[in-house]
Amino acid sequence: MEQGVEDVGLAPVPKGFSPSFELNGFRFSFNVSVDGIVAVRLKSGDLLPYGRKGNCFWLAGLSREKLSSTTPAPTGTQGLTIQVRDAEGKPLPNELVISADPKTTPQLVRTALLGGMESFHTDEQGCVTLPFVGPYLFLVAANDYGFGWLPNSDLKDQAVLVVEPWGRIEGVIKNRNHVVLDDHLRLIPDPQHYTGREVQAPIQGYDETPTDSHGRFAFEYAPPLKLVLERLQKQLGCFRYLWSLEAKAAETTHVEINTRGRTVLGRVTAGPGLASDIDLAACSAALMSRMKGREGSRHLVGFRVSADGSFHVERVEPGDYRVSGDIRRDNKRVALLDPILVHVPDDASDTEDVPFDMGTVTLNPGVNLEPGDTAPNFSSRTVDGKPLRLSDFEGKYVLLDFWATWCGPCVEETPYLKATFAAHGKNERFEMISLSLDSEAQAARKFALDQGTAWTQGFLGAWSEDRIARSYGVFGIPAIFLIGPDGKVLARDLRGSGIKEAVTAALGLSSTIGSHGS
Repeated sequence: MEQGVEDVGLAPVPKGFSPSFELNGFRFSFNVSVDGIVAVRLKSGDLLPYGRKGNCFWLAGLSREKLSSTTPAPTGTQGLTIQVRDAEGKPLPNELVISADPKTTPQLVRTALLGGMESFHTDEQGCVTLPFVGPYLFLVAANDYGFGWLPNSDLKDQAVLVVEPWGRIEGVIKNRNHVVLDDHLRLIPDPQHYTGREVQAPIQGYDETPTDSHGRFAFEYAPPLKLVLERLQKQLGCFRYLWSLEAKAAETTHVEINTRGRTVLGRVTAGPGLASDIDLAACSAALMSRMKGREGSRHLVGFRVSADGSFHVERVEPGDYRVSGDIRRDNKRVALLDPILVHVPDDASDTEDVPFDMGTVTLNPGVNLEPGDTAPNFSSRTVDGKPLRLSDFEGKYVLLDFWATWCGPCVEETPYLKATFAAHGKNERFEMISLSLDSEAQAARKFALDQGTAWTQGFLGAWSEDRIARSYGVFGIPAIFLIGPDGKVLARDLRGSGIKEAVTAALGLSSTIGSHGS
């Protein structure tokens, strides 16, 4: 029995469970006992990819059988004929091809594709004809031999989809020159490379694998793509960036990763005004690296707080961090950790993990502005560096928009904000202010120029370091508030057409108290 496993047995088969299903031209079958499903109980409280302590985990294998039927060529006025070949140029007959777009990107499970938009089989010449259903369409194929895809930028009539042999990725994970056991890893397409309209990721992700007793890991079927290796943070049950690499067809890529992480200890104490019955164990927190880009993402470490306020964070690499964390109830922040700065020094010794005690962090009452509350005044700068203060617009209705260029839902609100400004921008009793939470002002400035957003564009800087958004209780964006001439919040969480409707009602001297949606 593996270390940390308390019990292995059979769990009852769930009601309505089917041991087989058909998808994308294959019949998949779970290898389960007629008496139940393999279940595992763990001793630790760590979160694993399959669930929490005491849960039953499905560990049954999955076999597949290719269905023999072929897909007839679709009818339509816009059709694309594609030929599928192997790396030597040989056509591949009866080959499964999946069409997809960014909303239906398939999942890769070993050598099988699950999901996608539609599935097709090639004819005897390795060709398939399919309808062209949009500019973001792409094609993917995978089998025991290899993997191939046609990105939307290359998709055209008579194009060729080449299925290349699988690559292989192997490596060793160490921390402070000691091998790391049972580190759960997974591969995903590199989001920095496969992003945007020109090139989109062909798959959602790939299988997970743990390191063995020697810290070794291997992915036997790696798609020949630019990839990212992610590591599971067991305390939070989520994967975080670890390494960038590229799998090459028919080649083995070797990776050796040696980090300098150490254990960090600390304690959370309740600040003044905090409810006496607050549950410190409900606090979810993280050490946010001050480094930019991927190194910053790799150094971000999440942790849980114990009921007595103590916490320990494993494998924190040397550097400067900001504490971030909160307690949420009913989608509201009821308490917030003081965002103090912490410097974690290196420890020259590799013989043992010497913990670093970072001291105490104060947990303060959370801010949840509601209609009728006074909007906090703030002082900031515009994207052009000019002073910007809320108090400068006293006596006016102010639409306040917290956003960022990297936030998809924020960008989707742009047409509604532009419609609001077109309708009321010339009204002397009204002002619109967007407050960017981008890391650099240039990103927000360029977006405003490209989109023609003519209202005031403020800049707050990186969200993790901004106190203005925190003073408004903003922990999700977009966050759009309407503030009255008396400085009190009239409405919050405005979205879609509700933005213009709320402003129109307010300027018409109608009282708009509450939240509005599209």
